[in-house]
Amino acid sequence: MRSHRRKSGKQATDKPIPKKKKDVEKEITALRAKTAMQEQEIKIKWRDQSDLFKQLQEAKKTDSRKETAYKVVVDMMSAYPDEFNELLKKSRDKKAGVSHTPVRKNNSDWSK
Repeated sequence: MRSHRRKSGKQATDKPIPKKKKDVEKEITALRAKTAMQEQEIKIKWRDQSDLFKQLQEAKKTDSRKETAYKVVVDMMSAYPDEFNELLKKSRDKKAGVSHTPVRKNNSDWSK
């Protein structure tokens, strides 16, 4: 698994330890810079992972709400098919810009 992380054929442990103080200081500085860069990359990856998890949770909530609404509509269609079809027709007509004139259904109720 580590082999894909290597940039060359050698591992970091294969590299000889510098003997001169100046070379040791350079390597320490380089390693600190590399560590800081890797820590920043890890922070970014954690933040991305957290954001993706939040998006997944929101998508699940939205899906659940849509599923509930769908079940309600199916129940309404089953229980009141004529009334539902009439409401659906009115909704489609309204979107299309068709106006309805009031129609008297029975002695006391007026509707559009």
